[in-house]
Amino acid sequence: MDFHKVSDLCGMCAIASFFFQRILKGKNIEINCRYSWDETGCGHVYNEYHGIVIDLTATQFGSEHSVHMQPMEDYIEWLGVPLGGKIRKRINWVDGQSPRKKVIDKLVKLYYSES
Repeated sequence: MDFHKVSDLCGMCAIASFFFQRILKGKNIEINCRYSWDETGCGHVYNEYHGIVIDLTATQFGSEHSVHMQPMEDYIEWLGVPLGGKIRKRINWVDGQSPRKKVIDKLVKLYYSES
């Protein structure tokens, strides 16, 4: 599956979340990347700022909003993943989905070149 051509950003949660974190860090705003998982080991990455989830890829779970924002406790219930929410600095994701520094660096460079 080519995750980079899916209209709802399915499979791009880690890259989108770490990219968003890096852009905000450049503006002196600290935001967390959190990783949640279900009992099968499937996971999802999203951002959290002072107890509010900011999920850039929640459309893959049926969110009507392109940016899904919700208090953390309500979000975990909505997502249906009661075990997760760990703050992560790095995540080793499958090929094409990994938020490797090289990938995020390229996205940041592209972002600022188009600003």
